[in-house]
Amino acid sequence: MRPKTRKSQLKNIVEADETYISGKHRGKRDRGSENKFPVFGMVKRQEVVRSMPVERVNSETLKGLIWQNVSTNAQIITDEWKAYNNLEKEFSGHGIVNHGKKDYIKNSSIHFNNIENFWSLLKRGILGIYHHVSPEHLSRYCDEFQFRYNSRKDNDTKHFTAMLERCECRLMYKTLIVK
Repeated sequence: MRPKTRKSQLKNIVEADETYISGKHRGKRDRGSENKFPVFGMVKRQEVVRSMPVERVNSETLKGLIWQNVSTNAQIITDEWKAYNNLEKEFSGHGIVNHGKKDYIKNSSIHFNNIENFWSLLKRGILGIYHHVSPEHLSRYCDEFQFRYNSRKDNDTKHFTAMLERCECRLMYKTLIVK
């Protein structure tokens, strides 16, 4: 489901957030959760989402991904986590939603409901369809649900055609399980 063309930078208002994926594993729900895999995502409001698994959820990694994917003219909306500090110096603005203070929306433009909606789609899909994820295939799950989100407004014909255009070759089972 990965797009074949190079991605242009996200513009306007971009929501950025991280989450942890694990299937049906029960455990802690905070950052650094054991037995869970970190995923970072960004969404241009009401349009396009990008998500990818990350090794570390730290300032260097997250800011590097933001720099690669977001135009410096964009306004970034994040939560209060310190890894996102000082983004207002690098981009046209930085809105912060403070979940620690039960603040989920500051005004009509400072929220990140769109990326939260994507996380909900991804996690519900994993729990309801796949039940378990492994770190070596997590990028494929992200690509699939990213495609679903980005093409949600397309009619069935366009959706099907876009899916076929992304086919590159036959995917063999042994290719998937070789470690």
